[in-house]
Amino acid sequence: MPKTRYEYLDNLSGVLIIFMILFYHLPLFCGLGETCPFVILRSFFDFFMACFFFKSGMFFKENRSIREEVMKCWHRLIVPYLFINALCIIVPSIIHWGGPATVGAQLKILVTKESGALCAALWFLLSLSIVRIIYATLLGKLGIHPWLLITGFLLLAVGMNIYSYHVADDSLIKSLTGYTVHSWIGNVFLGALFFGLGVTLKQKQFERKELVWICLILYLVHLLFPSYLDFRYNQSPHYLLSIAYYFTGIILFNNLFFKTMNRRIPILTHIGQNSMVYYITHFTFFKLLFEVYARCGISNVLRQFAISFPITILFMILMDYLFRMKSLKWIVGAK
Repeated sequence: MPKTRYEYLDNLSGVLIIFMILFYHLPLFCGLGETCPFVILRSFFDFFMACFFFKSGMFFKENRSIREEVMKCWHRLIVPYLFINALCIIVPSIIHWGGPATVGAQLKILVTKESGALCAALWFLLSLSIVRIIYATLLGKLGIHPWLLITGFLLLAVGMNIYSYHVADDSLIKSLTGYTVHSWIGNVFLGALFFGLGVTLKQKQFERKELVWICLILYLVHLLFPSYLDFRYNQSPHYLLSIAYYFTGIILFNNLFFKTMNRRIPILTHIGQNSMVYYITHFTFFKLLFEVYARCGISNVLRQFAISFPITILFMILMDYLFRMKSLKWIVGAK
């Protein structure tokens, strides 16, 4: 496998970002997320969040110091996370719009939900930062075997999933400690699992043809019998099955794109390389857009989707242009 050509990953990231924004989050905002066409469509790329962690793991460098990893996370992930969250907390508090009016109330949401209500999708940036620093410490510094880490994080993720379904509403932990364990912590363990798989299978995923065939079969089975996993809250009634499904989707599409799209494809490659811009802005844009719909009395869900689809594309083009300005690049972690 060529070590310097990763256009296939950029192209796959481009496809997944387009799917996430236009065919996952937008239908959810419109109230169409659970309708048959979008449920079917969601099944094709339901592994997208797991894939983002897996892809990051593929680029992990074990020889990077903890300090270097922390600084890289700070510039690429934490700065966008803090800036957009601060913006989405301070501005609504000043104008008394968008839910809880006080800064304190919105900071509570930040702690309990991992990101503010107006930019909820940013949870991924914090979780990925934590995961990368954990691996820099445990794998890079301490040299713990990656498969041991993968196994450990799988057990921790399963434990948090069980907690989410069977313990979270119980008062025992809270009565003993005064606190409950927020279920979002599970996505760190789940993300660390897929990150570790990306580290370990970076090149091996392309060397075993039997693995690809097994993944293809399981992927087709999952289209007939889907099992959705809410990655942010680490919740699924069929948890291990969902993880297996997501893994098969990642391996299958990585191989498919590597064999057919490991070259620059102008639109897809560009979107994949600049995915941070679209990721950190689209959710807040949807919040504002649907507030406008509410105030204008536009309530028909199909009409909302039909209007929002082209507007969202125009918004993405505008954001792409805006964040290529030198004075604003730092917001999206670019130099």
